[in-house]
Amino acid sequence: MAINDSALYNILFVEDVNDDVKLAERFLKTEGINFISTRVDCEKDLLEKLETFSPDIVITDYSMPGYDGLHVIATVKKLSPELPIIVFTGSINEETAVKCMKAGADDYILKESLLRLPFAVKEALSKKENKAKLWDAENRLAQSELQFKKMIEEAPIATFLMQDKRYVFGNNLALQMFGVKTLEELQSLSLFESIAYEFRSAVEERIKRIEEEKSNELMYVEFLSVEGKRVLTQSISSPVIFNGKPAALVMSIDISEQKKSVNKIDYLTKELEEKNKINSIFLLSQENDLYFNLITLISEQLNCSGGIIGYLNKNEELVICGNIYNKVRVSQSGNIVIPPNRWNGVLIDSLNNKKARFLNEPIVVSDSHIELNNAISSPILFRDKLLGIIVLGNKN
Repeated sequence: MAINDSALYNILFVEDVNDDVKLAERFLKTEGINFISTRVDCEKDLLEKLETFSPDIVITDYSMPGYDGLHVIATVKKLSPELPIIVFTGSINEETAVKCMKAGADDYILKESLLRLPFAVKEALSKKENKAKLWDAENRLAQSELQFKKMIEEAPIATFLMQDKRYVFGNNLALQMFGVKTLEELQSLSLFESIAYEFRSAVEERIKRIEEEKSNELMYVEFLSVEGKRVLTQSISSPVIFNGKPAALVMSIDISEQKKSVNKIDYLTKELEEKNKINSIFLLSQENDLYFNLITLISEQLNCSGGIIGYLNKNEELVICGNIYNKVRVSQSGNIVIPPNRWNGVLIDSLNNKKARFLNEPIVVSDSHIELNNAISSPILFRDKLLGIIVLGNKN
């Protein structure tokens, strides 16, 4: 999902819970998205910010007091039809999700699947930017037949002309996409033989409608190069007249690598949700220090000076991942492992009994060597499955 790394995006949150916005912002920043944001929770403020803040994307909750996601989508699309919208909500049924997508939402993400939010935002921004590039390229093309070839050659993306289900002309980027070296080789290709089988009916239907409806909506098309390489694109086509006959001007952006990344993330997310292997999230998160960020955030909010956060591995061992003392890291992620037979004190109550525990006397949390006073421990549960533990307290 390629976005402009140097760009600073404006993200407008429509959300009544400020803590949810802060958590979403933390995950977006972790994935390298540069942005400034603002939050609104009513229609009046939404209308004002759409005008004054000029957002690049809107992220909205679905259920808010006196206001819902469908209303937000309708308001945004009425004023800014091309502005991407992501529904980010705690719960949503399939019927409502379909309504949101039909109303114009680009995606919907459940808050329990927070890891998907940065990728959904990147994809929506990338799609918006790609569409802007495609429209910009299309607007640059003059209607004069004498200027067609020159304009196509200078287009910054793969651009070609189709007529009577044959390729008539294409720029160098189009030749590279189809794996040919000369215009004659391109013209010798059969249109439908150069399109992946599963996309042919959609392309054929678009060709039938393009002149009648003047359609220029983005569509996914997977082309086949002469070597058999599959090239997935976002393409836009426009009806033109070339040599006195109807033709179609097509502009395509190769998104093969972007789609692979999206598919991989979707596959991993669905696998985790379906099999309830939430512990894998903890394992993957070690690489970006999610544990330390999480426990630091919680301890700051509760004004605690130290604590740990850990997850249970497949052997039911407690792996300490976040370990701070006076807000300073004590150890690297994952290098302290406590077996079940060495759980004691607050660990036993929280891990064995799945209950929070509070102690007003000093304690030492096993091998982590953190001595805490007024300590509180809480199990981390998902669908009644024990995943790990958080212990927080203060220095004596």
